[in-house]
Order: sequence, then C-alpha cells, then structure tokens
Amino acid sequence: MKRGPAKDLLMIGGLFLVTILFFWKVVFLGEVFYFRDTFRLFYPIKWFMVTAFRRGELPLWNPYLSNGVPFLADNTTAVLYPLNLIFLLLPLPVAFQWFILLHYFLGGVFVYLLLRSWRLSPYAALFGAIAFMFNTYLVQMSGNIIYLAIIWTPCFWWALHRALRQGTARAGILPGVVLAIQFLAGEPQSVFWSLSLGLLYLLFDPLETPASPPVPAGPSPHTHQLPAGSASSGGQVPAGRDGWAGGCRAVRQVWARGKIFIVAGFTSLGLSMIQFLPSLEMMTLSDRQQGLSYEASVFWSFHPLRLIEFIIPFFFGKPFSLYPEQYWGFFLQNFPDNSSWTDSIYSGYLPVFLALFALWAGRPRRRILFLGGITGTALLLALGRYTPVYALFYHALPVMRLFRYPEKYMALVTMGIALLAGFGVERFFRGEGQANKDPVQADRQLSRALAFWGGFTVLLLVAYALVVWQQEAVMQSMEQAIQGYSNPHFRPEAALAQIRTSFIFAICLGLSIFVTCFLWQRKAIGRCTAQGLFLLLLISDLFAISSQADFTAFSDLYDPLPPETPILRLLQPQEATPFRILRDKLPFYDQRDGDRLPLFLYERGKIWDKYTLLPNTGVMYGLYYMFGYSGYQLSRYLDLQQASYNPQPALLPHLLDLFNVRYLLIPHESDLGDTSRYRTVAVAPWNGMKVVENVQFLPRAFWVPRASVLQGKEAVLQRLRSSDFHPRAEVILEVEPDEREAVQRLATSNRPGEGERGRVTILAYTPHRVSLQVESPRQGFVVLSDTYYPGWKAFLDGVPTRIFRADYAIRAVAVEEGRHRIDFVYDPWTVKAGALISGLTLLGIGVVGIRKGKL
Repeated sequence: MKRGPAKDLLMIGGLFLVTILFFWKVVFLGEVFYFRDTFRLFYPIKWFMVTAFRRGELPLWNPYLSNGVPFLADNTTAVLYPLNLIFLLLPLPVAFQWFILLHYFLGGVFVYLLLRSWRLSPYAALFGAIAFMFNTYLVQMSGNIIYLAIIWTPCFWWALHRALRQGTARAGILPGVVLAIQFLAGEPQSVFWSLSLGLLYLLFDPLETPASPPVPAGPSPHTHQLPAGSASSGGQVPAGRDGWAGGCRAVRQVWARGKIFIVAGFTSLGLSMIQFLPSLEMMTLSDRQQGLSYEASVFWSFHPLRLIEFIIPFFFGKPFSLYPEQYWGFFLQNFPDNSSWTDSIYSGYLPVFLALFALWAGRPRRRILFLGGITGTALLLALGRYTPVYALFYHALPVMRLFRYPEKYMALVTMGIALLAGFGVERFFRGEGQANKDPVQADRQLSRALAFWGGFTVLLLVAYALVVWQQEAVMQSMEQAIQGYSNPHFRPEAALAQIRTSFIFAICLGLSIFVTCFLWQRKAIGRCTAQGLFLLLLISDLFAISSQADFTAFSDLYDPLPPETPILRLLQPQEATPFRILRDKLPFYDQRDGDRLPLFLYERGKIWDKYTLLPNTGVMYGLYYMFGYSGYQLSRYLDLQQASYNPQPALLPHLLDLFNVRYLLIPHESDLGDTSRYRTVAVAPWNGMKVVENVQFLPRAFWVPRASVLQGKEAVLQRLRSSDFHPRAEVILEVEPDEREAVQRLATSNRPGEGERGRVTILAYTPHRVSLQVESPRQGFVVLSDTYYPGWKAFLDGVPTRIFRADYAIRAVAVEEGRHRIDFVYDPWTVKAGALISGLTLLGIGVVGIRKGKL
C-alpha cells in the first residue's frame, strides 16, 4: 500500500477514535441522546418505522397521531435514508445511539476527504475535520437529528470536485447520489445549501479539469503570464491569435462543468423521486403551502451580541432548560422565556483564529476567498431580522419562504470556519507563495500571528479584570436584562461565575497557543511537536466546551413503561372500540424533586413527559392521539386544532365527540364541569395530571342519516363551531361547485325516520387498511374520523366508491340500505410513480457502472 493512502486511513481511524472518546458516556456507560426533539419526535418515528419494516411493510401512514397522518410523505421521518440500515442490524435503543454517532464520524471523514482533495496535507485535513465534528452547534444537533444532514454538504462538495477533476459527464453521477442521500436524510434546506454551494463552486472555483493541454515550460515570444490559480498548471497561455483558442477552451471547460452539474441534478432528482413526489404532495396540503410569512421565517434569528460566543463560550449562560440559575440571555431571543434555537455556536478558539489567519496572512488563494465569502454570507443570513440581507434573499428567492429559523445558517458558518481552519493551519506551519521562497517573509508572517494572539489575549485579560472589578455592576446589569422574564431559578452570582470561568478558559487557551507558537518560532520545539500541541489544544478546547452541549441521560429513559402501569392499562384501546386521547399543553409538574436532585430539571421534565404520555411517545404503546407533533402539519388539521382546542376543551365538546376523543389528560386542579359528560377516572397529583373520560364520545366509525353540502372552508368551519351541530345526526360534505347539486340530492333524498340508527363494526384497523361492516336502515353515510388525504381509496362491497371530504378534514362514504362492507385502502400514486422513477434511475446508474467499469 502506498504511503499516502495508508496515512489517510490512519487519519480516518483517528477520527473514529476521537468520536468514541468524545461520546464515551454513550459508548461505554450506555447513556442516550434525548435533548429537545430527539426523545419526543425522532425516537417514536424510528420506533414506528422499524416496527413496520420488521412486519415487512413500508410505513406509508401513521394512524396514531392527529387523526392519522402520512408518514413516509413527511420527509422528516427519513424512512428511505440509507443509514437506517443500522436499525435492522441492532436493537432499536442501541441502533438509535449509533445512528447519531455515525453522523459525527462520517461528517469528519467527509471534511477530511474534501480538504485532501484540495491538496491540503493529512494533518491540516485532520485538523479541519475535528474542528467540524465537535463545534458546539453540530454537537447540539443530536437533539434535532435531521439537521445532522449538513454532514452530506462537504461530501457533495468533495464528490463534485472529484467529478470536475475527471471532467466527464458520467462523473456527475456520484455527486448526484450524494445529494439524493442528503435529501432522503430528511432536511431539505441542507439540500438547498448544497445545491447553492455546488453552483457557486462551479462558477468561481479555479478551473482544474484535466482537459487542459500541457503548456511548454519555457516562455516564448507569443506567451504572457497568467495570475496564479488559473486553469493552466504552468501559468501561461498563448497570446495574440491563440487568445481566441484559449477563450474557446475555457468555454468548453465551463460547458463540461455544466454537464457534470446537470447529470448530478438529474441523478439526484431521479433517485429522490420516491420521497420527493409524496413530500411535494404533502407540502401543498401543509401549513407551508403558501410559504412562511417574513415574520414566521425570521423566528429564532441569531442576535449580533452573541458573536462574542465565538471566543467566550456560554457568555450568556448555559441553556436555560438545563441551567436556569445562570442563563440571562432571554433578551437575545425571539421567544420569551426560552433559550436560543442553538444554545452555543462555539467553534473553538484555535479554529476561529486560524480561519482568520488563512484570510489575512499573505495573499489568500481564490478558494480561501471563496470559503470566506460563503462563511460571511451565511453569517449575515443567520442574523435574520437584524440585517436587511435576509429580507433581500427572502423576497428575491421564493424558495427561502419554505424555511424558518435563520440561526440554522450557523451550520454553514461553523462548516466554513472548520474548512478555513484547515487552510489556516496549513499556512501557519508550511507558509505559501512568497513565504516558501523567502524565510524572512515566513518568519515575519509568524511574528504577526504571535503579535495578534498575544494582543488579543491581553485584551481578554483586561476584560476579565474589568468584570472582576465591577462585578456588582455586572450582576445588576444581568438582573435588569432579565426583568420581565419568568425565571424564578435565576441567580446573578451563578451567571457571573459562569462568565468568569469562560474568560479564564479563553485566557488560558490563548496563552497556551501563544507559548506554543513562541517556542516553535524560537526553534525550541520542532514542527511535528508544535503540530501535535496544536491538535492537542484543539481537542482539549472542543471537548471541554462541546461536552457541555452534549446532553445525554441514563438509558432507562427509553425503557418502555411496564404493561401494568395504571395509566397505560386505562388508556390502551381495545381492538373492537378504538378511541383517541387528548393530551396537549399540560404544564410540567413534579413534586418529587427530592429523589430527582442529581438530574437536570430538563431531564426530570423528560421523565415526566414519559409518564404522562406526551405525544408522540404514546405511539409506542398503541395510543391514538387527536393531536400530534411533527415538523409539517396539514393545514386543515391545524385549522381544526385551532377550532376545537381550548384550555377548557368542554367549550367545544361536540368536536371532541366527533374525533373519537374518549379520554382527556388535563391538569389535576382543572374542573371541566358538566358532570353528565365528563367523569374523572384517575388522578396522579405527583404528575400534576388527572384523566377525565368523555362518556359521550363517538365511535371511530359511525352511521349518519343526513348530510349538509357546503362550499368553502370558512362556511364548513363556521358550521362545525355552531352549538346546534350534532355530528351523530349530520355530516357536512364539502364539494366542488359543479358537484354541489348532485351531491345535495344524494344527501337529502330518502331521509330515515326518527330514532333509526345504523350500525358500524370495525373488522380490521391497520395503518394502510380499515375494513368496516355496515348495517344501514336507510340510505345514509358512514363517517370515519380519520384524516381525509389523497391516496386513500374506498371500496363498497368490493366496488370502488367515492370518499367525501367530511366535517372539514375527515372521511365519509355514501351507503344504501342494507348490509355492506367498506374497505379503505391507502395506495398513493405518488409513492408508486416515485418508486418507478427512482428504480429506473438506479437501473440506469447500474448500467452505466457496468459499461464503464466504474462511476
């Protein structure tokens, strides 16, 4: 084996080792990731997905949440993501943790490969990879795991660069495959970033395709010099008449690049169709069908004052949810009484300054300027509402209206810093340009870096002295900043202690870097020793800070509740009479602090969520919820939620009846009144909750004698809100204007007599099929209180029949007098068409690979 590949494999092995060391609690102690959406959203998603896979099914529909929702079509479920293979190889709790760990390791590998493809040394590539893997932003994404899809952006960049170097159209297949994987990972915004960066890279990166003909080594009377970084490796092109030929050659090279990008785009789109078509259909029916308003889009903008966190980690305190006694950054947030979307954006003291060094020391190369421009633009976009830049992009690019939370652009900022740090450390230890030829210039460059580091460390010392000297004034300022925010746990002395700790850490780190550079400049240590110390300082820095953003809990958090748990036994539905529960906006309540003191308040909250069956955790116990939690919500479901949910659900009891809500989980001190309707069946004061039964709830499927035909969403909602609307006696059908007369005749003909009721029995109720037996005394309608959604088909006695949109968002089928069987089958054309296109694309890639021997 050649030395180069062997060294690269050694470095990649080192990345795996540091991944294991950083997440040692998960690997060796069995702790689990649980922060933010990981416990509530993503673990139940993976549970439902794996359960379906093990039944031999593709999970297309989830009947447990929000009266039923499309599962695969919601791209955040990432059902078709190739890395899901790990869930078929390991037990779910173990696979879930390694699924997350694998993203960090792969992210490091991809950055390493990218920097190596840009001809950086293995050491510089390793440095940049570690800087990317363990910045606090990426580490915190273990709480929102779909955002770990950002790791595929450097992979796409590397694959695109590799394709451009090969210079053939078929080379675009690999970046297309990578882009498809990133889309299947469940975060479309990261795909938008990759495409944007790829296009910019295509336009602005130096032309380095191998198609360039060799240039004679010596100058001739008909040649002139080109600036460094041009397409020709020798820096010369013919002048005079040959200038036109050179221009044509450049155009051909640009077109060759364009063909590669086109092939990559079509490959990605073709492979993604199995996910793209269902997701596109869902998006047109979701809350983002018209795009987000500007105000909604700029929620969680990055406050400019938080730039100080690049150097002073946790300057405004650690996350409020875990350390409420020291967090005072409420005034920086868009949401009152909440912490930031990203609790920290610390990228490492050394990477930040090495990134600046790459841009500042000597004349930066074109690629360095490109990275600097991308990083700076991403930072301006992350500022969101605080600069006009985001508004400019929002109004100029319609695709921007699909995304929210500008702070997410910090993913590109931290990635850019890591890549620039790789170039910076390469320059610092090797020098470039004139520095290679002029040792005096190289030494002068190092002296400037020493002066900069030393000067900034002195500034930190002065700032620290001022904080200590004026600590009373500092604490008073904190208390003023937090006025108006509810945080009874806040203690200004704890916040001041955190600031002082952060300053001391930054000062010690700055002094360590300065001493290392000074010793290397004085030849007291060799280059290898200095590089080793730099790497040690980087790892120590990021491990010390980012480990405080790596929130894990003991593994029993994911252990299922015992079957004999009283609330579980009460709420688990019987097969013959399934029902839904309403559990939403129940405030956190825990009187058992004494035996939970070693745990974070946030961790106690997650345990409380588990025992109070917070959506979506109850899915793992077969519980059906009227409400659910996901990244995309169907717009009609949200309208119904707004219409039917109040702090006192009794205000609209007929909607609870309609949607099959039998039990309500409410605060234990709440009183719904109306004892003829609501009956308290369980009280758990230690959880602050009681279970109330709605004794008048309607079955999941029932017969209705008559229908009203209305036109327009507002008319239907107004009728639903009406107190004289009785869902057992009337169903509201919503049809197109040209159908109204015919459906109205069907709805009003042959009305039954008083007191006559049909009978509906559920024969089978699975995610993709619902079978009903109906005994209809007269012509009427069977209402199924499951979500009306394209892809569902109905068969009446084996014959296809129409599904009406009923009561704004559920389903109804017209039936004649007599006994009938109705089968609802979920068979969406979008999945079949997408699978066909993706399959043909995959087949085409295989044919190309066989014919050419390799991609």
